[in-house]
Amino acid sequence: MAELKPVLTELTNLVKQENSSVCLKARTILIECEKPTYDIRYNFMEKMFLDGTSKSENSSNNLQKMITDESAIFDVLGEFFYHTEERVQQAAMEVYIRRAFVYYDVESLQHQRLAHGQSCVHFQFLLPQSHPNRSYQNMRSMAPQDYSYTYRDTYDECQRTGAIVAFSSFEEFLGDYENVLELIDLQELQRIRDLV
Repeated sequence: MAELKPVLTELTNLVKQENSSVCLKARTILIECEKPTYDIRYNFMEKMFLDGTSKSENSSNNLQKMITDESAIFDVLGEFFYHTEERVQQAAMEVYIRRAFVYYDVESLQHQRLAHGQSCVHFQFLLPQSHPNRSYQNMRSMAPQDYSYTYRDTYDECQRTGAIVAFSSFEEFLGDYENVLELIDLQELQRIRDLV
């Protein structure tokens, strides 16, 4: 690859409009070549997960670094959903949720085990302030003609629920997906009961 690097660098310097796709592809290849190998990144992340789930004083710092780090980890992160240690599975799912929902307000996050033993992370989040549905709900809550509509109603309409589970096969999913749906439905029913 080293012998191609000067050629790729030259290709990134092309400035004409008709060369833009070639330039972009050359930049993409150069960036990919600078990344450590998959195995190196996997081993590094495994060490961070094991350290991050230990009971040491700085353990949560490792997970926080993985959540806020700007490097691309999604291609490796999914492998840890199937790790042999449950604590690593759960930490990987939490890191995935917190990275994927970085622009949302994740309000609660609960680690659970399904009936057949799979790790499950159930979470609730709020739509961001800039989301069109949230903006509409805020405007609706300020409407003078409807005094019965409260901020809590707006809050609930902007709250969402999710769950992440790693099934090892489609058959396993078919055998246990109802438990995930029940988990979400039970949480939703409890939230509605709390309102009444």
